[in-house]
Amino acid sequence: MSPMCRPHVGYRGSSLLGFAVVDFVWATYLVVGPANSTRQWFAAVVPIGWWAGVWALVGVVCAVFAFRHDDRHGFEAAIGIKVVWGLGCLIGWVMADVTLGAVGIWLGFAWFVWRISGWPEPHPVGEDRSREP
Repeated sequence: MSPMCRPHVGYRGSSLLGFAVVDFVWATYLVVGPANSTRQWFAAVVPIGWWAGVWALVGVVCAVFAFRHDDRHGFEAAIGIKVVWGLGCLIGWVMADVTLGAVGIWLGFAWFVWRISGWPEPHPVGEDRSREP
């Protein structure tokens, strides 16, 4: 097995898989969900299909990096899209009819992903730790 791949998905990897699901669901919602002020605001900036594609691409990045030891880029993508969306919601709250709750949810979610990205993967039970540097 490649040294870049994990033999199993740990806590960090499973978190990235969960974020990938959220990103895929949000991408789908943007395409098929009901019209609302947030979608209308983002569609006025860039076509909503483009936004959905970006969210789906981030989902793919998160899913791929969930299986790698160096999962940093997966977390960067997960944080980045949520910060961009949250700041877009903030601008939409100031300039349009986007709710303040959307700002808090997306920026709060970005903070949550950032916190998880800093957690180390715990040692498997029974692993010999005497050889650690």
